[in-house]
Amino acid sequence: MFVTNRLKLVTYALSVGLLSVLALPEQALAKKKPRDHSHLAFDADKRKKTKSSIGQRLSYSGSIGLSRLDEHNQKLNDGVDDRSLQIIGTLSFAFKAQISEKIRGFAHVELSQTDKTTHRQNYGSYSRVKIKEAHLSFGLADKHTLSFGRMRFAEPRRWGMDASVDGIHLGWKDDKTAWETALFRDAFDGRGTYAFLHAQRFSERSTSGTYALFESYREQQRLHVAGYFATRDKKRGGFNLYAAGVFGDAANQRPFGFAIDANLVSRFSDVRWKPQLVLGLAAGSPGYMQPDLNSNKARDGGQTQFHRFGTVFQPDLSNLLVATAAVGLRPSRSFSVDLRAHAYAQMQKSTVAPVARVQGITTGASRHVGHEVSIVGAWRPNKSTKVEFSAGVFKPGRAYSDRSTVKRLYLRMTKYF
Repeated sequence: MFVTNRLKLVTYALSVGLLSVLALPEQALAKKKPRDHSHLAFDADKRKKTKSSIGQRLSYSGSIGLSRLDEHNQKLNDGVDDRSLQIIGTLSFAFKAQISEKIRGFAHVELSQTDKTTHRQNYGSYSRVKIKEAHLSFGLADKHTLSFGRMRFAEPRRWGMDASVDGIHLGWKDDKTAWETALFRDAFDGRGTYAFLHAQRFSERSTSGTYALFESYREQQRLHVAGYFATRDKKRGGFNLYAAGVFGDAANQRPFGFAIDANLVSRFSDVRWKPQLVLGLAAGSPGYMQPDLNSNKARDGGQTQFHRFGTVFQPDLSNLLVATAAVGLRPSRSFSVDLRAHAYAQMQKSTVAPVARVQGITTGASRHVGHEVSIVGAWRPNKSTKVEFSAGVFKPGRAYSDRSTVKRLYLRMTKYF
């Protein structure tokens, strides 16, 4: 059977847990501190908050989570109506140590238990221990911070990269400007090595900056350069623009590629449920390739993050045009929901399929890759509980030889302590 008895029990437990959470009374979330508008790729001051203290120098916090991921027809190239179901339990701890006035340590460890079943077989249950962060940071003279170890590296708005890396980082910032440089390697996956330089200027209303990333990955070398500009207004919305280029061993046997990504957010704060409208257009040339560290996850004022180019399809921008329209509702500080729609087309017709979570064979006869509709949301009934959900449908276009519908459903409950 596709769903084993064990999976049924775990799914039942998840459902009961969610019903229990839904019965809890809503509580006001803690007031936010004045926001630091700098967005360094790594900033020791902005790591996870710790809630409980052990003595005067050590503090910790943790979370326990349970999630369910259903995927249908992710592979369009095998002629099979494939299905996949994953039940994942996680236990996470974050530790912060104030070793001295200017020396701090931080560690983030995650333990996970996964049970996976597909249309072909049950893979059983397997566990994993992941050290996501473990670093020391030293406060130097003149607002400099030196850090080394395993760090969470995510450039502004996570447009190009978001990953755990092992390396050394030097950063500096004042009230209006910031810069940073780092040498590191990918901690888990491709084991690529990188050199990074980033400069930024920011204020309460806008942020602008530029960065360069040299990547050596699987005997290939690339230079990624990017610039960005973003405005912000909590009541009215804002505009953001990214432009990037890659040189060297770029994609599709080309030495150069470029990409742009523009988004306009209009908020109606005086209207009930505070709706917002998002319009976006992103495009990558046939030679464009994002760094191997990329995630393309984003957040636009809601309670959860999402994949900016599609919940189901989840593409990179190589030889791809993505048009986005979204409507979001923010009834309260504890609840948000977004309805998102994407349309995809190849910049040039190609038999090389887009780099995406959905795998398939393209014919080269059409540029129309397809379209997607999804819903993403989250609810925090109290300060220590969070429920996240997403669901989406991707319909392949004429560019694919197999045009079967692709579906994805995700549900997660997390308890923080």
